[in-house]
Amino acid sequence: LELDAIVASGRLGDVVSLRGEFSGSNPFDPTSIRHIPALGGGSLMDLGCYPLHWVRALTGEEPLVTSAVATLNPLGADMS
Repeated sequence: LELDAIVASGRLGDVVSLRGEFSGSNPFDPTSIRHIPALGGGSLMDLGCYPLHWVRALTGEEPLVTSAVATLNPLGADMS
């Protein structure tokens, strides 16, 4: 991948911080697996896993999370 080559070349210097975002509409539906905590629902269950994967793939490491914020749906799963 081109991005891997750019990072590996050192042209960017040391990567000391990354922020990944992925957004899309997923309106609350209490019957959807994406919104039921007991079934694994929540942001990371579906769309939110992609930026996490990109960080892991780019760095080859597990990210160190220094802060996080969540918005919960009425069932308690994270919506964001």
